[in-house]
Amino acid sequence: MGAFYDEPGHMLLEIAQPIVREILDGIPVGVALDAACGTGRHRVYLSELGHEVIGVDTSPAMLERAREKVPGGTFHEADLHDVPLRDDSVDLVVCAIALSHVSDLEPALAEFVRVLRPKGHLRLARVDRRHRAASGQDRAGRCVRLHAGLRSTRERLPRSRLPLGLQVRRCVEPLRPSPLYGDDGTDLYDGVRPPAHVPGNPPNIWSLHALATAATNTAWRGQPAAIIWHFQLAGD
Repeated sequence: MGAFYDEPGHMLLEIAQPIVREILDGIPVGVALDAACGTGRHRVYLSELGHEVIGVDTSPAMLERAREKVPGGTFHEADLHDVPLRDDSVDLVVCAIALSHVSDLEPALAEFVRVLRPKGHLRLARVDRRHRAASGQDRAGRCVRLHAGLRSTRERLPRSRLPLGLQVRRCVEPLRPSPLYGDDGTDLYDGVRPPAHVPGNPPNIWSLHALATAATNTAWRGQPAAIIWHFQLAGD
């Protein structure tokens, strides 16, 4: 994944990036932790803003790509729940969509708060999953029922933020493009048709979407691509 993660056409990253950068532009320069830094796309921008940036990720391949982008940069191979930094050592924590793969946010948030200085900033992005279904027909006239992952508005803010002293500064939910697929199954965002469906358990849901485009477009219409939070830690 590290070899192509930054290539153009990654819808979620491209939709979220302008919002993320607008938030980062308004945060004072200091020491920043790029948690789950991946290939370093946020780290590069933070460095350009003047931050001293520390990148942390569990993937050696991602970190290798990040080191190519930022020679001499500080990187650690480590987990979000065990960041190798001292208490109260950074002014900003940035964590992108890696939190979509974390079922319990509280331990990760507690670790971010541990390394944040008072009045420090935390910028998160997450894709939380629920399900919405839409029925339709494929090109052979067979009835299909597709599911799309959604986020509940009740899950917009982690309940653990208040005991940790995190105050909400901003919350944004950019929408996915609509429609997502053309009648011929082509992805209208990047102009590419998904690969042919190969049956399996579980099935390749993205390939199935191209077989019943009307149902797919209905299931995803009006749904956010991500949720982006800006928190600030309370002061002393």
